[in-house]
Amino acid sequence: MFEEFFSNPHHCIVTKPMHQIPIPTPLTLKDFLSLVDELRTCRDKQIHSGLARGQYGWNYQEITQEELPMNVILLGWIKNGNGKLYFCDGTSSILCLITESEVSETIHKCDAGCLINRHDMNGPILPRTDKVKPICPLPQTTHLGAILKLTSFKIIIETFNGLETISDEEADKRDPLRNIYLVFSALDAIIIGKVPESDTVVVSKKQKVEESVKNDKNNGPGCRFVFLVKHKELQAVQFKNSAPSLTACVHGYILAKHDLTSQTDNEGGLGSHQDKSGDLGSQIVKEVKTVTKQELTIEFTNSCWLDLLHPGKFYYIIELDHPNKTCQIEHALKRKISLIPMSSDVRFEEINTRVLLCDDYKDWALLAEQFAEINSVRMYLSKWENRKPKDMFKSTKFLVSLRGIILTRDTVHSNDKQCPFPSIPSGQMYLPRYGLISAVHASALGLGYCYLGNRSMVLTVQDILTADSVKMYLDFSTRMYPIGLLPGAVVTFRHLQQHISKQGNLYLTFEACSSIRIESLPMTTIPPSNQTKKNLSQHSSLIELRRIIDYFNFQSHGKLICTLSYVLCRIIAIQKISLKWTCLKCGRLPSNCYCHVSGTTQTWVFSAQARCLVEDGTGEAMLFIEDHDLVRQMLFLKESTWLEIKNMSRKHGEVWYQRSAYWKDGRAGGDSKVDRRLSSVVSSHKLYRRIKILCKQFKMASIQGQETRRIRVDGIEHTTDISPKTTLNVLEIHEINYRNELKTSILYLQQRLLNR
Repeated sequence: MFEEFFSNPHHCIVTKPMHQIPIPTPLTLKDFLSLVDELRTCRDKQIHSGLARGQYGWNYQEITQEELPMNVILLGWIKNGNGKLYFCDGTSSILCLITESEVSETIHKCDAGCLINRHDMNGPILPRTDKVKPICPLPQTTHLGAILKLTSFKIIIETFNGLETISDEEADKRDPLRNIYLVFSALDAIIIGKVPESDTVVVSKKQKVEESVKNDKNNGPGCRFVFLVKHKELQAVQFKNSAPSLTACVHGYILAKHDLTSQTDNEGGLGSHQDKSGDLGSQIVKEVKTVTKQELTIEFTNSCWLDLLHPGKFYYIIELDHPNKTCQIEHALKRKISLIPMSSDVRFEEINTRVLLCDDYKDWALLAEQFAEINSVRMYLSKWENRKPKDMFKSTKFLVSLRGIILTRDTVHSNDKQCPFPSIPSGQMYLPRYGLISAVHASALGLGYCYLGNRSMVLTVQDILTADSVKMYLDFSTRMYPIGLLPGAVVTFRHLQQHISKQGNLYLTFEACSSIRIESLPMTTIPPSNQTKKNLSQHSSLIELRRIIDYFNFQSHGKLICTLSYVLCRIIAIQKISLKWTCLKCGRLPSNCYCHVSGTTQTWVFSAQARCLVEDGTGEAMLFIEDHDLVRQMLFLKESTWLEIKNMSRKHGEVWYQRSAYWKDGRAGGDSKVDRRLSSVVSSHKLYRRIKILCKQFKMASIQGQETRRIRVDGIEHTTDISPKTTLNVLEIHEINYRNELKTSILYLQQRLLNR
C-alpha cells in the first residue's frame, strides 16, 4: 500500500487522460443531439445518394454507442407528445422507440416477475441499492413518470428525398426530410427515481385519483375496472372542433369493477394483490362487481397509453376525472354501449400475473391467451395450401395477424390519392380523403403523407426461422408514420386484410383496424438475407422435402403450395444464362449510359440470371435462378473462376447463352472470349449433377395442355407427349454428399424391413 501511494512516479488512474478511463459520461440530451448531428453531417459528406433531383428515395443510418467519442449514458424520462413517446431531460427531447434488446424466435410471455413494483418508486431519487432494473422487454406504464438511466441505446436517422413540396417556390430549396429517434430496450432502462409532478404532466394526473378518492367526498367513491386488451389500432388523423388530432381505438373486455375507498384495511381479492405494490396502496377494494365479459372499445385522442398497452394483457383502467360526476365506463356498461370516446383522463396499471393464477380467474387467463398468440409467416402461408382459388377468394374477408422479419422495403405510387386541386395554397398540403390541411399540423402529428407522399410502403416480410415470405402494402397517408420499419426488424402485424392477385399470389394490406408493433431492430447492419441463411441451417428440419410431381399435382388442380420446400433433383439442361452490368443510377448498359456527361460518378452493378431444367424421377421442372451467387453455384464454379468471367463480361455490358429447344444445342450471344468461356462452362459434364434446392412455386396459374418431346430410338426420331413442366423459383442450392445420401437410403430401407 505504501508503494501504491508514495512510489515516484505515481501511476494514478486520475492522472490518465479521460478517454482512457472507462467511466460513463452523462450528457445532457441537448449536447448529445448536437454530437449526433455532427456525426450525421460527417456521414452525409461521405455518402452520395445517387438519386436524380426530385427523385424519391429513402435510406437510414444507425449511430451506436461504439461510434461516439466517449462512453455516454443518458438520463431522462418519457413524456407524451401528440400521442407519441418522447425521451427528454429538461434541455431537449427526442422521439423514442422501446423495443426488445435482441431478435427472439418467440414472443415474450410475461410471468409474475415481469411486473415493475410501483411501491419501490416512492422517492425522487432511489438509493443506489434500490434501483429498479426490469426483467421484462415490454414497455410498462410504470416507465411513464420514472427517471430512466439508459445504459445501451442507438440513434436511427431516416432520410427522405424527393418529397412533394408545399409550394413550387420552395422546390429547389427544400433539404431532405429526416426523422431522428432514439431506440432502446426496456431491459436497458434502469429506473433510478421518480420525476417531480412539476416536470411531467403524467405524474400530476396520477395525483388526481388520490385526491378524488381521499379528499373530494362530494364525488363519492372512485372506480376502476379490470380491462383485458384484445387489440389496438394505429393512430389516425381526425378533425375535432376543426383541429386535426391523432385518434385510435383500443378494443378489449371489461371483466370486473372495483369500488375504491381510502381506508387502510387489508382485504383479499383481486384488487388487494395489486394495491400492495401500486400507487393506490392506501386504498382497498370495498366491493368487487364481476361483469359478464362485456366487450368495449375505447377511443383515445393524442394518448400516450397506446404504446404501453399490449394485446393479451390485463390492466386496471382508472378515470382520473369524471365529467358531471359520472363514470363514462360505468355509464357505457349500464347502457350496453360498445364505443366510448374518452373525454376524461384515464390511467392504466398492469395487474400482477400471480393474481391470475387463482382459480377464480383461470377463465380470464384462457381468454387472454388467444389474443397474445400470433402466427408466423410460414404458419400463415401453410393454411392456404391445398385450397382452390374459389375457396381462397371466400377466405379473403378474414383478417390475419402474423410476425416476421422485414426483408426488403420499397414504395409504390398510389393513383387513388392524386390531388384534385389545380394549386395548393402556401402552408397547406393535400391529405387524401380529408382535403387540405395545415402543413404545420400534419408535420406535428407525424402523418405518413409527410414522409411517403403519394405512395404506399411495400414490405417483404419473412419468417424468422425459414425463408417463407409475403408481400405487404401499407398505406400510412392518414395515419401516424410508424418508426422502426427497417430491413432486419422483427415486427408483429395484427388485423391485416388478405388478398389474392390475378396471378394467384397472396399479399396483405393495411386497414383502419390494423396495428404494428416493432419488437426488435437489427443489432448490426448485416443484411437480413444473411441472417436468414443462418436460421435455415439451424431449422432446416422445419422445411418439408417434396417431389416435383407434388408441385405438378397441386398446380394442375389450380391449388397452391405457398410455403418453401426442399427438392432433390438432377440438372439435365441449361436453358438460359444472362450476365449483365448496369448503371446504378439509370439502370442502362454501359453502351447506352450517359450519366458521366452530367458529372455523376458511374457505379456499375452486376446481375446474373439463369434457367435450367431438372428432374427427380417423378417429373420435370424449370428452375428460375435470379441471384448471381446462386448462378455460380449452379454452374459449379469456384469463386476465382466466377470473378474472372464477371470481369471479362464487364466491357461487353451483357453476355448470354441460350438454348432454343430441349433437343438442340445452345449458342452464345457472340464470339468473344467470354462467350466462348461461358459456352465451355455449360458444356462441362460436371455441371449435370444431383443437387438439393430450396424453392417456391413460381407460377400460381393452373397448368393446362401438354408438351411434346422428341426422342431417338435405334436411329429413328419419335415424338411423345409429356406432362407440362412446373416452374420453381430457387432460393438456395446445396451440393449432395453421395456417401451420406446412400447411408440414409440404406437406413430407411432397413427400417421399412423391420416394420413389416
